[in-house]
Amino acid sequence: MDAFLDSLFNQRELLIAALAGAFTIVGIKMIPRLLAGVGFIGPREVSQRLKAGEDCLVLDVRQPDEFRDELGHVPGALNLPLSDLNRRMAELKPQLAPYADTPVYVMCRTASRAASAARVLKGAGLNKVQVVAGGMVKWNREKLPTTRR
Repeated sequence: MDAFLDSLFNQRELLIAALAGAFTIVGIKMIPRLLAGVGFIGPREVSQRLKAGEDCLVLDVRQPDEFRDELGHVPGALNLPLSDLNRRMAELKPQLAPYADTPVYVMCRTASRAASAARVLKGAGLNKVQVVAGGMVKWNREKLPTTRR
């Protein structure tokens, strides 16, 4: 009986450890999103808005080689790498001012860099910034239009 209870206790301990590990991994992935303080939008919804002709800006914050890699990018997207965004914010702020109330959809490969960029953009006075959930990986998985030009 003691062996059975010990085994049951150990299984419970393993389950708790596994759940704690899973929550830690999810938490680490969510931290940039929570810090960004911006909403998320699905790739399909962004694609529908673009097709409908919505006045918006898609900002891809990946490096130029990633922007043209096998994942491609959203047609019409502006490529402004996160590293440039941070470094050039003082210079870019006046150029971004006309987009203060324009929906800006920020994307990268998976959404981590986009969340960081969204925080910077929001701090620069853009009011309607959203991160494209899942980035270009999810965009491609949903078979939405891309280009490599």
